[in-house]
Parts: sequence; structure tokens; C-alpha cells
Amino acid sequence: MKRKISVTRSALSCEIAALLGSTSANLKELWRALYGAEPPRRISRDLLIRALAYRIQEKALGAKARSGSLCRDRSAEKSFKY
Repeated sequence: MKRKISVTRSALSCEIAALLGSTSANLKELWRALYGAEPPRRISRDLLIRALAYRIQEKALGAKARSGSLCRDRSAEKSFKY
């Protein structure tokens, strides 16, 4: 299953924020689409969301562009309530 990745930063931010409201089943389905494999059996929801957010950014921005956005991600994370 091919998945379209957002290219604008605002769309990317919205896509990542939407992960927080997704069900565990939806997160696991997204994992399969992005990684092409089953998610680890005992992965926590929090780690699943973090890994998916990383992968979405990696696909949208490229692996090298990811390092510059890490600080922004952490500050944005503080504004979200789990």
C-alpha cells in the first residue's frame, strides 16, 4: 500500500499531531504501510507514535533534514496533552 506523505511543514505537523488521536489498530496499520513489516508485538503506544512520527518526517523531509527539526519536535510535543 503506497501512502502519500505531506510535503508542507504545516501539513506534516498536522499529520503527526493526528497520530495522538489515532487508535492502536490504526497506528499499527500505518506502521505496516510505512515500514512494510509488522510492528513489534510489545511496543508501547508512546514508542509506536514516536517511531511513526520519525518515519513520516524522514520520508517527507529526507533523513538528513530530520536532524534540524528534532528541537522543534520536542518543543511541539510539550504543547500536546497525552
